Amino acid sequence: MKALYQAILTKLSELVTNDTIKYRNVWNNQHRRILEDKPDFYPFNFPAVFVEILNPVNIIQLGVDETGRNGQLYDRLVVRFHLLHQLFDSGDGDLDKNLEVYDTKGALNDIFNKWQTAGSSTFMRISEEQDFDHGNISHYIQDYLTSFVEFPTDISIAALPIDITGQWNFD
Repeated sequence: MKALYQAILTKLSELVTNDTIKYRNVWNNQHRRILEDKPDFYPFNFPAVFVEILNPVNIIQLGVDETGRNGQLYDRLVVRFHLLHQLFDSGDGDLDKNLEVYDTKGALNDIFNKWQTAGSSTFMRISEEQDFDHGNISHYIQDYLTSFVEFPTDISIAALPIDITGQWNFD
């Protein structure tokens, strides 16, 4: 699972580079820690995106690799993005209106919907959820469905060699 997290965080760097988001990391209930003013809270800049991989629904054991260990297929894996966006004043006289969060969540969808990385199937957005009871920090959630193949070693996933030599008779 580490390889999938690393690939996602690397992809999120594109949004950091173009200044769409200021921070990205693995989800650890940062939103709750902010709201409860927890002593273990560490500050970060907004907007921020945090990645959570929900517990796999189906884990399928695959064949044995060259070290004798089994690989695993995580089928129907949900990758959840937590977008935390802070806006004190939109500048139009309405303090409660934060429409900029929609630009940020749109940019997040643009880079992850139909994206795939080594070992994964194509990401497909399956749901969104917005927190409608918040102060100046909006919490927006997007879920993507994928599958992921993981081997316990650092081997790459390559096509299996297939020998198709010989005679074919289609009569």
